[in-house]
Order: sequence, then C-alpha cells, then structure tokens
Amino acid sequence: MTHTKILLIYIARIPSVQIVHRLVKDFAKVHPCELRAKSVSGVRQSDIQWADTVLSVRPYEDGSFKILRAARQAGRKTVLFLDDDLLHLPEMSYRSNLRRFISESTAARNKAYLEKSLAECDVLWGCNTHLLAKYRRFLRGGRCAYTDVTAPLSAMRPVKKRTPQDKEPFCLFYAGGSDHAVFLNQYIVPALNTLSADSPQLRLVCMGLDRKQLSDCSFETEFIPWCSDFREYRKKAMSVSCDIAVAVLPEGDFFRCKYFNKFVEYSTLGIPGIYT
Repeated sequence: MTHTKILLIYIARIPSVQIVHRLVKDFAKVHPCELRAKSVSGVRQSDIQWADTVLSVRPYEDGSFKILRAARQAGRKTVLFLDDDLLHLPEMSYRSNLRRFISESTAARNKAYLEKSLAECDVLWGCNTHLLAKYRRFLRGGRCAYTDVTAPLSAMRPVKKRTPQDKEPFCLFYAGGSDHAVFLNQYIVPALNTLSADSPQLRLVCMGLDRKQLSDCSFETEFIPWCSDFREYRKKAMSVSCDIAVAVLPEGDFFRCKYFNKFVEYSTLGIPGIYT
C-alpha cells in the first residue's frame, strides 16, 4: 500500500489553515500517510524532496508560488486549497491609512501570484462549487475537488435562556474580520440606534473590530480583539454571554463564494444567529 507524504504549507496559521490541518490529520488516521506542516518562510528544499504531495492553503504571495513551482518541477503533486474569491476582494474597511496603503499597493501583485500558483497546481480543492467553477479556468488541467470542511458540532454549547424577569441588558454579538465594519455601519448600527431609543439596555459585543471602526453608537458596546488561533478564538467566543448574534454579508458574487459554515458558526456557540 502506498505511503503518501504530504507537505502542508501556509502563510499564517489563520482559521482556514487550522481547519485544513485538522482535516488532513484526520485523513492520516485512516489512510497511510505522513503529514508535515510548515509556514512558507520555513520550507526548505529538503521538505519538497521529502514530500509526494504539496498542499498550499490560500497562496496569495510569491513565497507560496515559488514553492509550488519548485514542487511541480520536482515531479511532486501540487494541491491548492481556496475558500475565498481572493481575486475579487470587495471594498474593505482598514484600521489605519497606512494599512490601507500597504494592502492596496500589494493587492495587484498578490493576485498575480495567486493566478500563477493556480497554474502550478494539479488539483484545486474547495468547499464552494461556485468558487471552483470561477477558478477552474486558471488551472492547466482544470481538475477540481469539492469537499465539506465543517467543524464537528458535538461541542455545541446549550442555548442561553432568558425570562421576562431578567434584568441584564439584551446582548447582541458580532464576530468577524475588520473588513466587515463597513457593512455593520451600513446595516446594523442604524437599526440598533433606532431600537435603543425604546430599549436603553441594548448592548453589542464585537469580536475582531476596533472601537473606532464603528460609527456613532447610541447603545452600549464592547470590543474584543481578534484572535487568529482558531482554538483560542473559539475559547474567547464561548466566554461571551449573548442572546442573538448577527452576520452581515451583502449581495454580490464575492459572497456567493463563501462556505455555508458562516451560517452555522454562531449556532455552535449556542447563540441564535440572524444572517443576511
């Protein structure tokens, strides 16, 4: 029986990387293979020589492309995992003008490297059929693989229960990237400002945003720093005691490429979610 050696490479250990890492480790429990996970900056020629397959998660810069190209030239199988339409990122909200300048100045170059990386991969692995259909044309062979990448629901927290006698503020929860602040300001903040006129105890807890990113709020707010480690993020989110969670995704092709776990994530925290 073939013993496969998989080299998993990533730019940073964001939640997507941690989920894929867990999936491959689970795969290794039932199939004969070895797994070696490394950041792009830590990969050496010996790692490529060791591997049969190189799996790159969300390659979006030159380092990932160079590794994939070297792996392909060395006769290794190359697989690219993608869970966002990175070639068509929407308008974003940035924490500072400096961060905006850096992001916008590197965007075109990074997109070019993503296209080059796609051309070097044997298989494009994704969890959204619409996304795979859009990106198939960048592949040499056009081979795509679709799988679900959901997290287990066995650790789902019980739903918080309220009674008419509860005196604590009614709490809403939002967790997400800072780039979604523009959508909160457009849809959620105005609605909560209206509601707070009749419900002064209303409170919003935001995880992943800075206070200065939200427009003037007439209701109580709390801000929890974002955590890129998935387990630590879950731990922090589990510590929040809220009644309803909100998620804002506007219409558009970019958001059609999202995976449906966005619509069950709050439920695993035991918080009913309201989703656009």
